[in-house]
Amino acid sequence: MKKLLPVVFVTLIAMSVFSAAVLADDNETENETNTLKEVKIMADQRGAGVRLLQLENRIERNIIFGEAVIEKIKENNVSFDTTQLEALLEELKALKEEVTGINTSTINKTEAVRLFVDLKKDAIDICQQFREMARTAFSENEIETFRERTETRVRVRMGEMNQKLKEAIREYNGEHIAEVLGDIGQQNQELIDRIKNGEISPGGIKSELAKMISQLNREMKRSAVMKMAEKESRDAVNARQAWEKAKNNYLERKTERLRERLQNLEEKNANLTEKLRDRYGIAAEGAGNGRGR
Repeated sequence: MKKLLPVVFVTLIAMSVFSAAVLADDNETENETNTLKEVKIMADQRGAGVRLLQLENRIERNIIFGEAVIEKIKENNVSFDTTQLEALLEELKALKEEVTGINTSTINKTEAVRLFVDLKKDAIDICQQFREMARTAFSENEIETFRERTETRVRVRMGEMNQKLKEAIREYNGEHIAEVLGDIGQQNQELIDRIKNGEISPGGIKSELAKMISQLNREMKRSAVMKMAEKESRDAVNARQAWEKAKNNYLERKTERLRERLQNLEEKNANLTEKLRDRYGIAAEGAGNGRGR
């Protein structure tokens, strides 16, 4: 039991330490387990900021891919009408601006989770529509091959954004571990600094924590494990409650978001916006009542 306690503690730590989990790809449907895991760290401003940066990152990757797909279609298939694809791409760009514009310091946890869940699902829906439409110009295998070939373009254009996300993840991890250690009456500023500077891997973090816990007496180890187990259980319950709340009235909010998004897009490209209005069944302001999707 003496050797088991540090192992149990580190396992609990590993469950709560944030890793750079990739958001659902554009060919995946909304996944409850993924979303719950993502929502779990949004209890504070740092965690919410990281999740929104991840969402922005994934949207930008799909924008770059979408632009490349449209370019390829125009090169190879001049008879193919890309207007609908271009309209969806413009909507995805507008969605990215909405994500970028969220200030986590001015909203509470409930609002942050709701916005994340709403906009993530919007992004998945748009990307699925784009992919289904692109299939009429390419086979599934051609799309996947083409995606691999666009990775160089993605890396070049997203270098700064990827670095910003890495730094945010490291900062979150460092602060999170500091709080975890503080909860059990421990400190290790050198470890925290190494985490924030990206000088230690997740496996290295677990090893360092195991060493620290092994030096505690039996009662302190037992207390640490109990505190982490309680926190893990509490966080899981809170995440589910936040996610369930965020799902309420989603369709009504989506219709309102679409109205506002299309209204903003109208000023940039009225023709593409009209295509989107037709697709979603939402009339322009003053042109009669729109229909929800």
